[in-house]
Amino acid sequence: MNTTQQRLTTRDQIITLLEKGLTVRATADRLAVSTSTVERWIRKYAETERRSRPRLTTRDEDAAILTAIRNNPFSNPVAIREALHLVHRLSGHVCMRRAYNTESLL
Repeated sequence: MNTTQQRLTTRDQIITLLEKGLTVRATADRLAVSTSTVERWIRKYAETERRSRPRLTTRDEDAAILTAIRNNPFSNPVAIREALHLVHRLSGHVCMRRAYNTESLL
């Protein structure tokens, strides 16, 4: 997971815990971050009032994409997307990003 992904994951966890009613201190303790980090994300969230974009694929679909690439490493992203019937949901670019990002998760 790269730094940007870690930051966004931390932000989402902070906002989720606060929405569940935890205090700033309890949230900071649970996530092993400082209270100033929690407060900074609260301010940024209040300014934007939006969450990360939801994923277009499930973990099962990510695994299927990775398996398809492993079975035929010379296949192109569009062919993989079509073979898995994901044509209307994601681009070939997203398909390749999933392959690179999913490898570390499986």
